[in-house]
Amino acid sequence: MHRIATVGTAAHWKYKPSSNTLPWLEIIKDWNNTVNSSTEFVELIQKELLYSRIFVFIPNGQVISIKRGQTLYDLIQGPLSNIIQNGRYITLNGKIKTINYCPNNGDVIDFVDEL
Repeated sequence: MHRIATVGTAAHWKYKPSSNTLPWLEIIKDWNNTVNSSTEFVELIQKELLYSRIFVFIPNGQVISIKRGQTLYDLIQGPLSNIIQNGRYITLNGKIKTINYCPNNGDVIDFVDEL
């Protein structure tokens, strides 16, 4: 475990030039430098990162991040456009939902041919 911590993938981000770091990490670093207290920092992280996006599971086993408030219609037109085929139904957690339904964190999206 010590070997993984010292030479693993996660250990190397710190030693690379800032141009190679993760964009969200740079944003968090900037926030850390601009806030006045740890409470304000945590509130900012919660508001900007955790409450603005949700994560749903899609048929191929991947998890996708979408903006909070996006509907199933938005997903069909965007991230799921290459997966869905004409004539298929969309289910969320095994239940048929309307096209204007907004998914929640952890919802499982699937496609079925028949109801």
